[in-house]
Amino acid sequence: MTDIARKSRSVSRGVGLLLCLTLALAGCGGGDDGNSSASTSPGSVTSPEPQNPIPSVPDTQPDDQPAPADTVPDSDPNNSAPNDSPPYGAPPIGSAPSEPPSTESPSNGSSPADSPSDSAPQAPSTPPPEATEPEPEPESPPTANNAAPTITGVAATSVNVNSLYTFTPAASDPDGDMLAFEIENKPSWATFSTVNGRLTGTPRAEHEGTYPNIVIRVSDGNTSVSLPPFTITVVPAESANGATLSWIAPTENEDGSVLVDLAGYTIVYGPSREMLHNSIRIDNPGIDRYVFDDLPAGTYYFGVKAFNAQGVESAVSNIVSKVIQ
Repeated sequence: MTDIARKSRSVSRGVGLLLCLTLALAGCGGGDDGNSSASTSPGSVTSPEPQNPIPSVPDTQPDDQPAPADTVPDSDPNNSAPNDSPPYGAPPIGSAPSEPPSTESPSNGSSPADSPSDSAPQAPSTPPPEATEPEPEPESPPTANNAAPTITGVAATSVNVNSLYTFTPAASDPDGDMLAFEIENKPSWATFSTVNGRLTGTPRAEHEGTYPNIVIRVSDGNTSVSLPPFTITVVPAESANGATLSWIAPTENEDGSVLVDLAGYTIVYGPSREMLHNSIRIDNPGIDRYVFDDLPAGTYYFGVKAFNAQGVESAVSNIVSKVIQ
């Protein structure tokens, strides 16, 4: 009777082992075909199968055979649930193989090559300065050959008190440069234009005397030329029977072209506008005034004509008149 009970306890223990292995495999991803073994991934631990089916355990099996490590203790035969905790140091049955530790640092958008080395700190990388080419020096504008301006004219050397004095030189520039005029030793009673070089004024009695070394100069911005120095003498007023005639030198021809060869003037006068039969020729383009003395009583009309080096004469100027008592 004792032997029958011992055999019954051994069979009961074997059935419990079979149930434990089957449930453990089913809970850990084992196959559903009821086999006691399961296929796992490489590196997983496979539970050892019993060498012989449990029902055919021979009666000679010792009663004190140790149970496998994952079996339920014999003190609770009704508890067939497998132990979820794997043996110490062993991975769970059916788990994925362990992977080697990753050498990548937490993802922050950089690759391992960008991470600083643990052995030697690196200085923060800065982009090298861009190479700049030296700017070329500005080229100097080509220097053109400059032609000097020209200036001509002969100024009157005397003027009566209370009479108008005026003189304008003729100047031009072959290059067409803008011209500017200047004067030295200008008489105190006269004014001067830096635009056209005109010297003009009306001296009074207190201005009687001589004004020497007057120089008129013209410049194109590069070269300057001047007239020969001249002197103006202020003389007493004309006699009661005299007349002083003055004019402004022309600078253009009748067709609008520049007058460059002015040669002199012709003064015409007579008893009426239609009868200018008397004439006086002045062969000096720098003269711009003329004084008549000791005229007989009467009314006189005066006009002036200009002529060039070829002898071509202009039309008569506006007509002026004076009554001699």
